[in-house]
Amino acid sequence: MTTEIDTIINALKRKPENEYITANDVCARYSITSMTLWRWLNKPDVNFPKPIVISKRRYFRLVDILAWENSKQTAA
Repeated sequence: MTTEIDTIINALKRKPENEYITANDVCARYSITSMTLWRWLNKPDVNFPKPIVISKRRYFRLVDILAWENSKQTAA
């Protein structure tokens, strides 16, 4: 049985650089379609983080997504 303290300790042990989100999660995060995500990935000036592809599914490192968000906020 996992206690609340165990849950907190496990969350603290996770390293953000090892967390990934799916392409669907990215689309939901920015309220965009998969076509818009494809455009962002293929347009160099957008500089959107490249995914890791596993079994034809795209996964994005969360730290890369957060860094991209920060770069867009500082540029504005």
